[in-house]
Amino acid sequence: MKLFYTFIFIIASVATGYADGVLVERSYFEYFQDGQRRFDSCNYNKAYYNFFAAYQKSTNEAERKKALEWRDRSKLCWLHRDTADYFFNHDKLDSAFFHYSVVANLNKNDEHCVSYLRLCYDKWKSALNDMVAIQGGTFTMGDNHSQADEKPAHIVKLDDFCMDAHEVTNFEYVIFLNATGSDTDGAGNLKINLKNPNCKIKCIKGVFYVESGFENSPVAVSWYGAESYAVWAGKSLPTEAQWEYVFNNAPTCGVKAMDSSLSEWCEDWYAPYSKEKQKNPLPIESSDYKVYRGSGDISSMKTKRNFSFPSSCQETIGFRCVVKK
Repeated sequence: MKLFYTFIFIIASVATGYADGVLVERSYFEYFQDGQRRFDSCNYNKAYYNFFAAYQKSTNEAERKKALEWRDRSKLCWLHRDTADYFFNHDKLDSAFFHYSVVANLNKNDEHCVSYLRLCYDKWKSALNDMVAIQGGTFTMGDNHSQADEKPAHIVKLDDFCMDAHEVTNFEYVIFLNATGSDTDGAGNLKINLKNPNCKIKCIKGVFYVESGFENSPVAVSWYGAESYAVWAGKSLPTEAQWEYVFNNAPTCGVKAMDSSLSEWCEDWYAPYSKEKQKNPLPIESSDYKVYRGSGDISSMKTKRNFSFPSSCQETIGFRCVVKK
């Protein structure tokens, strides 16, 4: 019987309001304003009930539509924040990040979710995205006995630098997409082709997430997408010389998976080699194509060059980043 009266009390509270121990008759606007106030203070469960009550008190279609929209938004924030906290407390950082992202996208004033997004990123970053220190040196770049664009072989000297031990993953890229809020860069260039059925990154209501099980798989993006990420992360794409130097020394450097089935974007524009000795050669815009390296027969990968338009979003081209040491 006590449970029955509790249920009646809840229904009456939603229908009329309850303040200071007294049932109060309230209008649509009073319920709606109270719902917004509670939403802004991140009290999502009470916001939900107020917007639901506003819906019941609505007198026209516009009011009903608005109340339902905010009721559903409150419900999403309520459920996703609780779910995110659960995953975070159980060290499921990728899942926690997605749910916190949903809430932060719906309510940018939710300091709890915004701060925990950063915690997810920091904990995950320190655990998985390490960089390897590369000692500079002098090497012969290119091959006089291979394809025409690999000639002439020439001497290159590089200073010390650091390179990502792994290719940038889907999860790392999702952090970037949610931080920037778009799958295009400032000039409208596509970063990643979400319409590709093989793409493991999806977007729901402006929130990017990774299909479960593919969080740590390398991401495939356009050159613009790789460059945008590198700038955002305070890094850069490797020059073609840096990439070839590390590939030829990868087992001793500690850099991994450069011989995988995924190629990697470089900073350089595709252009003929110079026969002159070079030190830390910089990319020169001299064509419409960007260089990518890797994949194919391992014996030829050391010097083999590939190129494509920077807007190309092939599912076989990923990237990793470098920084000056």
